[in-house]
Amino acid sequence: MWLNDYHIDGIRIDGVASMLYLDYGKQPGTWTPNMYGGNENLDAIEFLKTMNKYIAKRGDGCFTIAEESSGWFGVTAADNDDPLMFTYKQNNCWTKDFLEFMGTDPLFRKGEYDKLTYGMLYNYGEDFMLSLNHDDFREKAFVDMVSGSDEKAHLSDIKAALGFMYAHPGSKMFAAGQDAGLEKFMSELNKFYAKNAALYELDNDPDGFMWLENSNPEETVIAMQRADSKGNKLVIAVNFTPVRRKITDFTLMCVESIMKYLTVSGRSSVETRRLMDRLSNQIMMVMIWNILILHFLDFHLLYITVNRIHSLNSRKSLY
Repeated sequence: MWLNDYHIDGIRIDGVASMLYLDYGKQPGTWTPNMYGGNENLDAIEFLKTMNKYIAKRGDGCFTIAEESSGWFGVTAADNDDPLMFTYKQNNCWTKDFLEFMGTDPLFRKGEYDKLTYGMLYNYGEDFMLSLNHDDFREKAFVDMVSGSDEKAHLSDIKAALGFMYAHPGSKMFAAGQDAGLEKFMSELNKFYAKNAALYELDNDPDGFMWLENSNPEETVIAMQRADSKGNKLVIAVNFTPVRRKITDFTLMCVESIMKYLTVSGRSSVETRRLMDRLSNQIMMVMIWNILILHFLDFHLLYITVNRIHSLNSRKSLY
């Protein structure tokens, strides 16, 4: 009925772990093992597989999401031999780390810096969905979880958080109503996300992601490169402190992109090789679009394309 009559886009099943295990939440001696002597609920497992296969077979774009907290291997099809066949697994660990980081005073976020990077250590084990849903906001709304000494700083912190979430590999789910006061920014962010395949096409492929800065807790700056299957690249840098940064503070090197830029800009192969030889010996403080010198001012979120540096906050080209 839900699919045929209401044409829903997706189904999220909560508490999947309680379905998968016969002893879930039960005391020893109060449950009966399966026919093989294990604690897996074979009937529930088969039901979930059948349901997901049926929905996928319809071919109408409907997807399924599992909220599974036990660490069951093979919730989605990603590199798993006998998966439950959910389209996505809700990444509860990422959500917990992310909200703890954003809830920390910016002056002390450097001590929580690893919470921003930990998710990539297991990212390719499942097809993950990054979620900020109603379960996460029972005590506080999202806008009340972040910091900021004044309204401008508060909004900048929110925008930095959402920008990082959208740049990070994994599909996105954001609770309705938590964008109050941010509707315009969210609209622009969603349009930008949909327009740039580099932000989603290779979420589950290592070729689609590379850290450019993931070891700078002192300044609490983080940067990554995303790519799509056509080789288009996008670099995202986020400053999670309200401190102004000077133009010479940060330099990110993207050698492959530099080579591509120099080629399409008409430089000869000899000129290209000479410049690359120089780059291999020193960090050049020059602005060739993909030698990225990030200029942090009063905004928090930057994204860089092959020939421009932009701010999603101001929506102005900076260079």
